[in-house]
Amino acid sequence: EKGFDWKVCGQMGAVASSYAIENYGTQAHKFTKEEFCQRYEKAFGDKLVF
Repeated sequence: EKGFDWKVCGQMGAVASSYAIENYGTQAHKFTKEEFCQRYEKAFGDKLVF
């Protein structure tokens, strides 16, 4: 368990969803951990550490 609260979990879901809607098809998206964390920080202003 990483201890993420509900707010962070929801924000992580939003970031993951943003990748999905950028590409045609339901499973055509992919990202690295670094890309995900950068996008999270850009969107929400907080660093995400796994």
